[in-house]
Amino acid sequence: MLRTTQNGELHLMVLWETARYKENEILADIRNHLKILECYDIKWSDRLVEDNFSRFYGVKLGSNSAKTRECGRGRFLLLLLWDEHPRYDFVCTSRGHEYVNVNIFGLKEKYRKWTNGGSKIHATNNPRETNHDLTLLLGTNYEDYLAKFDRNSSEAVHKLDRDLSGAGGWKSLDELFYVLNATAEYVVLRGFENLEETLASRKHGDIDILVRDYANTVMIINGKTCFADQRPHYLTKVGDREIYMDLWDIKKNYHDPKWENKILETRKLYNGLYVPDDENYFYLLIYHVTIHKQQIVADYFPVVKDLFYKNALDKKYNLSAYQFPFDLYFKLLKDFMKEKGYCFTRPQDPVVFYNERLIRADEITAFLEKNYFLRDVRLVMVNSGSCSGYMYLEAYQNDKKLFIKWGGIGDSCVNEYKFARRLYDENPKNFVEPVFFRFSGEQKFIAYEYIAGQSLESLSEKGLLKNKDKGAIVRQIKVIAQNLLAADCVHRDVRPANFILTPEGRLVLIDLQFAVSASKYRELPVLKKNRGMLKCLGCEFARNDYSWDDMYSLAKMLDFIGRDEAYGRDFDDALSFVRENIGKKAVAYNIKKDRSKTKAVIRILSLLIPVKSWRKKFRKMWEN
Repeated sequence: MLRTTQNGELHLMVLWETARYKENEILADIRNHLKILECYDIKWSDRLVEDNFSRFYGVKLGSNSAKTRECGRGRFLLLLLWDEHPRYDFVCTSRGHEYVNVNIFGLKEKYRKWTNGGSKIHATNNPRETNHDLTLLLGTNYEDYLAKFDRNSSEAVHKLDRDLSGAGGWKSLDELFYVLNATAEYVVLRGFENLEETLASRKHGDIDILVRDYANTVMIINGKTCFADQRPHYLTKVGDREIYMDLWDIKKNYHDPKWENKILETRKLYNGLYVPDDENYFYLLIYHVTIHKQQIVADYFPVVKDLFYKNALDKKYNLSAYQFPFDLYFKLLKDFMKEKGYCFTRPQDPVVFYNERLIRADEITAFLEKNYFLRDVRLVMVNSGSCSGYMYLEAYQNDKKLFIKWGGIGDSCVNEYKFARRLYDENPKNFVEPVFFRFSGEQKFIAYEYIAGQSLESLSEKGLLKNKDKGAIVRQIKVIAQNLLAADCVHRDVRPANFILTPEGRLVLIDLQFAVSASKYRELPVLKKNRGMLKCLGCEFARNDYSWDDMYSLAKMLDFIGRDEAYGRDFDDALSFVRENIGKKAVAYNIKKDRSKTKAVIRILSLLIPVKSWRKKFRKMWEN
């Protein structure tokens, strides 16, 4: 809150170059009403005059604009004024009626008449405007100026050659946010705990800011667009580097407008920048990683967990009862939105993902309950990282607990059911039972018998994979290898994340949605259109890019488990078996052949469509 006490308040007035011929008369008259604290005779760089005017007034001006012709490009006079008896009322301005300090407003109007009208005289209407203008013109805000300046000093005149703050770039992030604090209403939405770390991160790499006045903030930060589309991403120079800033306009419905207004109203100052308060920050992060993202980046887990305790939610909810914490967090978000009367909103920004299916999860739950007679249907593993577009649910069919994968890509649920059924019938111990599936319009899902346990990847990361488990694991890996060979199945995504170890020691291979027949290999059409996903199948456990051999992958799985004397004979036996069968049931996608077809199509299109720009568009479309 700026100081506007009975002791007075700070204002400024500017006599642009074209008004200075009346300078002496104006100064003499001001002394009859206000105290002049300081005077600055300022010169802007000629090449930056338009930019300075644009950023000062928040209106983009072209070269040789009417504004610069009216006000001049030369030296102007800045006056710092103290009004000991401010008086406020509504007056009619160019923007309509506003509540202003009528002492200052009246003098401004008088001096504009003295200089033949127009806007050759500028003055602030309230301390908020003073804060804005002072910070841009001199680089110090309202409170800091008053803290160091003696209001009893005599009038001092300083000659200064200086552009607006940030005109040639920012010295540091501290300077950038110091100016933003005085000139824009904003909050840094996330990653503010360590901005340098956020900017250096490959997963983040920018600063996301919710802003009240988008156009003005773009000019204040001195931002340059860095994408051809209409993304709100801007580059601004800080020191010897350029940083990305993503400005989220409050008018673009990234969140419910009522919520965004509340976030700005309740913001707090943290290490020199404005951020959401703890309650809003907690729910904003959950919203961001569930509604605006398709999967949750690991960085968010500790931050959201810390906020869960900061908001004392552990007094009501037992976080440890949830295997995946965001299952509870998302439930809390929905409760929060309902309690506050906020709605989920689709952003008016085509680049920002909107997880409509997750928002409609209640409809999916109702469909499953009504049509498949399930009970206790609930979301689990919310946005846990499935690149195949699945949403996960748990439910009960009578007393049988089910795990449901809803969605997927194309007809992957059909393919998954076919191979899961074949392998389960072969070996119900090491494969999960597929109960039913559906592939009809938006209703695409597969339901499995629920398997309790943790993935080998998770157990290894937590240091919970013990030697007593490993002996049983390697013996079961050999059995799984035999089953895959017998079923003529190439899983293609054999890796630790896709093996579940149950509490009783069963090793279960899951996730068969992209499995194919070894002898009758035909690539799934949906993966031909998603070559990035095709290339990633198996990750580092695949034989090569676009080439899969489950026996090779299982040999790497055994390396992942590691040999020990306690189970050495079983390990050697399993390793020998999978190595002997490498190459017998393998498939490879001929990416070169596929690309040659694509190039042929592009050549035909190039002949049909001679315009270069359209050729480029078609080329990008086909090559992606």
